[in-house]
This record gives sequence, structure tokens and C-alpha cells, in this order.
Amino acid sequence: MSVKRVRKDSQGMPFSTALAANKEVTRVKREYHEAHGFTNFRMAYRQFMKDAYIPAYKTNVEESTFVLRNCSFEICIARFGDQLLHDIEISDVQNFST
Repeated sequence: MSVKRVRKDSQGMPFSTALAANKEVTRVKREYHEAHGFTNFRMAYRQFMKDAYIPAYKTNVEESTFVLRNCSFEICIARFGDQLLHDIEISDVQNFST
């Protein structure tokens, strides 16, 4: 069974730009996370990645893409795993990526 991706906005109109589509995706994800309690920034990065982000990501990409990215996820989890989401600063991320 294949699933056709939705290419229409909340009013049923086709997206006119990629930016409009991205805004709709962001809105829907925010609503989902608020409804399912994923706005808890007091959880550890490791828990968020394992319980929320990675499972959601895996369902939205091809298997080959997931296999390629999974190594990156593990590296990030090793670095930020025990930190609370609320406590991760921009400088932590910038220092890690350089």
C-alpha cells in the first residue's frame, strides 16, 4: 500500500511555493507535538531523540536516507544525550559543529 503525500494547504489549495509548504509542515508538527506532550523541554536530548524525533523521522524518509542519517544521530546523542533540551545553548551546538 502506498501513501500519497499531501500537497495541499489547510484550505485544500495546492501550495504555491516551497516556503508555504514548509510553513504548513511546521504548523502541523507544532500542533501534533502540543497535542501529544512533546513540548516538554525538561526531557533529556537522548530521550527526545529516541522517543520522538528518530521514530518520526524514520517514517518520513526512505530507508536508505535513514540508514545514512542514523550515524549522525548517534554522534549527536553521544554529545548531548544527558543534557536537558532546555539547557542546550546555541553556543553548545556551534562549538560541537566546528
